Amino acid sequence: MNDTTGVHRGSSCQSKIALFRSLVRGREDVYPRRFESLRTGKSGYPILLRRFGIEPSLDDQRHSGVPISVSFQGDLRPQQQMAASAMLAHDTGVLAATTAFGKTVVAAWLIAERGVNALILVHRKQLMEQWTDRLCEILDITEREIGRLGGGRKKLKGRIDIATIQSLIRHGEVDDRIADCRSSSDV
Repeated sequence: MNDTTGVHRGSSCQSKIALFRSLVRGREDVYPRRFESLRTGKSGYPILLRRFGIEPSLDDQRHSGVPISVSFQGDLRPQQQMAASAMLAHDTGVLAATTAFGKTVVAAWLIAERGVNALILVHRKQLMEQWTDRLCEILDITEREIGRLGGGRKKLKGRIDIATIQSLIRHGEVDDRIADCRSSSDV
C-alpha cells in the first residue's frame, strides 16, 4: 500500500481514476471535453450549465505533445488491436485490463502511432523498471532515452518518461517537471 495516496495494485479502477483526477484538479491545461450520463445519454456539463442560464464555451489549451519518432517492433493480438484502435480514436482514455493482457504493448503501440512524447505513471519502482525493459524491447529506443522519476531516478527526458506516482507529489504539490514534460523535449 502507498502511504501517500492509498492507491495500490489491487485498488479498484474507481480509486485509480479518483487519484488521477486529484492529480490534475486545478490544472489549467486539463479540461473535461465531454461528460455523458449513462442513464439519459445526454451530455452532462453543458446541460447543467444551460439549466442555470450559462452558455458554456470551451477554450481547449491542451498541448498536443512534442513530436517524437519511434517505431513499434512487435505485433498486437486481436484483443489488443481492438483496444488500441478504440483508444487511438480518442484524445484521452484509461485502459483497464486483466493481468497479462499486454497493456504495456498496447501503450507502446499508441506511443508509436501518435508520435508524441509520453509520461507513463506507475506505482512501484519495479513496474518502472519493467516498463523500461519492455519499451526497449518493442520500440526502437534505448534505456538511456527513457527518462525516469522515482526509485532513486531523477532525470526526465521529455520524450518517453516513466514516473512513480509517489514521486509526483511532495508536500501536497505536483512536481513542476511533470508540467514541463508536456511542452519541452529538453527537460
